[in-house]
Amino acid sequence: SYPAYLAQQAGAPVFEMPTVSEPGIEPLLELLALLPNPVIQPKPGAPGMPTNAEYPYPYNNLGVPGSNTFDLLNTTGDIYNLLAGNLDNVMHDLILRFPAVPDPSTGDLVPFPAIAQAIAQNPTFVTLWIGNNDILGAAVYGTPIDGITMTPVDLFQEYYTQAVGALATMTTADIVILNLPRATSIPFVTTVDNYLTIPGMGTFQLMGENGPVEDDDYLTLSASGLIAQGYGLPGGPPLPENINPATGDPGVILRAEEIAVINERYDVLNGIIASTAANFGIPVVDMDAAFADIAGGNHWILGGIELSADFLLGGLFSYDGVHAQNIGYALVATELIRTINSSFDANIPQLN
Repeated sequence: SYPAYLAQQAGAPVFEMPTVSEPGIEPLLELLALLPNPVIQPKPGAPGMPTNAEYPYPYNNLGVPGSNTFDLLNTTGDIYNLLAGNLDNVMHDLILRFPAVPDPSTGDLVPFPAIAQAIAQNPTFVTLWIGNNDILGAAVYGTPIDGITMTPVDLFQEYYTQAVGALATMTTADIVILNLPRATSIPFVTTVDNYLTIPGMGTFQLMGENGPVEDDDYLTLSASGLIAQGYGLPGGPPLPENINPATGDPGVILRAEEIAVINERYDVLNGIIASTAANFGIPVVDMDAAFADIAGGNHWILGGIELSADFLLGGLFSYDGVHAQNIGYALVATELIRTINSSFDANIPQLN
């Protein structure tokens, strides 16, 4: 994770984060074949289990996959749910572990979400990267719907301001914030072509429920499995456009007007992040600009490795097309260290 890289470079004597046994929770994805088409499947076997759940303090890395700004402030975890085999709230249970702790002044039990666990550690330095999951669902489900796949702007502003304010006023830590890379920078949205060439038959424009997939539309990575089954091809069923409210199945087409809505929301949320940070005098790492530059075709060099945003071959993104992998998080850490050194007159050595 990028915080672990930062702690390593800064010489932190302790940096504890949740670890699990093979094959992971949920099982790690494996690339079983690259040609003629990629085959990616979860590792076989029962999900792994926590290996350091007994650590007596909150973890130093409190980032919860899938968490949004509401969760940061409110959602708790209980490790005993996970140990009992209940995976309904698996990431919060794994990472936060303690649902409530005694209030020092009253002795009453109070909830212990991520924000409270961070403050309780009396940190000297905090990085905050939250908000991606307040809008990412619009791309993952192929459907921007306020209040369902996107957090409404007024609620995001309320939650984000509350989170930053709590960290700034209830700790003495230096803080750095990272902003939100837009969905058009990730392979989940940019990989699948709108046309399919079948040897000996020709090239076909793929079809959605609302007509042909045009050049300025996007197909999500979820479309690839459907296309392999004949969806979107002549004589086959059309590709689903939007989330199915009955089943929760995602749509796989982002029309140009939907992309415009999503990108506008990214602009608004990043504007809230910038203004909130400015109000508290906190520097911001512009990950939106960094990932957009890479997605735009500018290959970055890290440790002698040329990186791009290409799916599977680019080096930055994992097999889900959304999250970074090790080198991707190293790149985030290099941007973070650059900002820290310039903003706080620090001299943290860069990653090699």
